[in-house]
Amino acid sequence: ALAALGERTDRLEHARLEAQLGRYRLAAGDADGAALALRRAAGAVPRAATPDRARILALTAQERMIAGAFRQAERAAVAALDVCRAVGAGADAEAVHATTTLGVVLGWGDRPEQGVELLRTALERAGALGLPDERFRASANLTTVLDLLGRREEAVEVAYRGIEEARAEGLQAVYGNALGGNVADSLFWLGRWEESRALSLRALDWSPAGVGFVNAIVNLVIVEIESHAGEEAGRLLGRILVELETGRDVQFAVPAYQAAASLALWSGDLTDARRAVERGLARLRGTEDWILVARMAATALEVEAALVVE
Repeated sequence: ALAALGERTDRLEHARLEAQLGRYRLAAGDADGAALALRRAAGAVPRAATPDRARILALTAQERMIAGAFRQAERAAVAALDVCRAVGAGADAEAVHATTTLGVVLGWGDRPEQGVELLRTALERAGALGLPDERFRASANLTTVLDLLGRREEAVEVAYRGIEEARAEGLQAVYGNALGGNVADSLFWLGRWEESRALSLRALDWSPAGVGFVNAIVNLVIVEIESHAGEEAGRLLGRILVELETGRDVQFAVPAYQAAASLALWSGDLTDARRAVERGLARLRGTEDWILVARMAATALEVEAALVVE
């Protein structure tokens, strides 16, 4: 469609198509392709306060947030909300999207409680406006931030409520399983391993590729490693690492490399454990996601301690 359109004849339509392409690439885990498409969209869209400009800014904020560029994500989200206020009711969906992203950024930063409140606001507004995409995105991100704050029981409650809503609306395959895969990590740390495993397996049935696949399978691998550390864990981990060759989302790459290091430690292969750590740290270069940096550094220390003992 973009090739047939011609950028100079209709810049607004060009911007819309690039934005949609960026959204799809982001969902598929193609971070570089998404960033490129959204930059093109931002360059083509008129600078007036319109829903299209708000949408492109909100998507850019989401892409920057996923990339770990939190300061850029915050600026884009705030700019999107400014445009939404200027537009009014015509940009309600874009305002909810930007609010969710801003909530995640604050949740990962030094204002986590404010982030939680923004995510709850986004969840409520999306429900009131009848925006299922935005409602379930807010739910998923709220569970993640609550888990980060150690409020895992609350995270599980939010996720299960969202799963029930998805089931009631006939959207279990699209949204319910995504929420289940997202909260499986909280269930693991709560010691509810069978629930974690069941939700991850169910999510995998409906998420053969992209972000949904990696999210569910990482959680499943963690359970399998800690339960058995056998062939099944190794097979699943191999699938993750192949998927990460095309998807560069660090929020899933770091847990995957942590899992690879854990499996190698269980197997007594300290060289492979160190290799996994080095790859994980390499993926974090240039990011502002200090939480993931700290988690990967802790795994690195664990591996180095094992090497010293040996």
